[in-house]
Amino acid sequence: MWLTQVKLILFCISFVLQISQAWPGDDKLSQKECKEKADHGDCEHISDKMYMKENCPATCREPYRKGIRFLDAYDPSFFDLSAKTANGKNIDFDRFEGYVTVVADESSLCGFTKKDFDEMNRLHKAFPYTMEVVIFPTNKMTEFSDDECPGKQKFRNSKGLEFLVMETIEINGPNTHPVYKYLKDRHYFDNLDRKYVTYFVVSPDGNVQVHEDVTPLVLLKSIQYALLELNFSPF
Repeated sequence: MWLTQVKLILFCISFVLQISQAWPGDDKLSQKECKEKADHGDCEHISDKMYMKENCPATCREPYRKGIRFLDAYDPSFFDLSAKTANGKNIDFDRFEGYVTVVADESSLCGFTKKDFDEMNRLHKAFPYTMEVVIFPTNKMTEFSDDECPGKQKFRNSKGLEFLVMETIEINGPNTHPVYKYLKDRHYFDNLDRKYVTYFVVSPDGNVQVHEDVTPLVLLKSIQYALLELNFSPF
């Protein structure tokens, strides 16, 4: 009997928490005010959440805002970084300013199928002048055979892919490359899980959005939203 009562209490607590975490209702402030506050990150900042839940719930519910970290004036920028290409050429990331940049590490591509690579290529061709795809090979890739990481072989044998392939780096641990340290710090990641793909989508203004365990075409909405910073969309 007591076990049933405990289960009922736990269910009620869970239900109350779900209700309290919901963001129902319409915005009370103007669309402009809510957007400005949301773009500043107030939907996610702990100190501002209750205010936004009360005054701008609809804006904070918009799907494109999930996982975005908006830059403040004092924040370091993605465009201040640099890295070497696979050929040893140093690339300053200020070249990506004004573009949407999709960053992924090669070990994330282990589960990629031909369909996934085709989707990524279609995305790149849809935005040929406004989007860059940057792939970082990692030291862990040498530990995987082609059978363990079929996407690796597909990636290296794929033709027509116009991705920028960078130097081999560490993405976890004390020797994490500065690019991945920056991207992970923006989203409070300790380590990236190689069981699924992690994409970082950097907007033309340097705001960083993260996507985990999705197919490339799921990035379309994020890319389109990021391009709004340029007042540009091909659709």
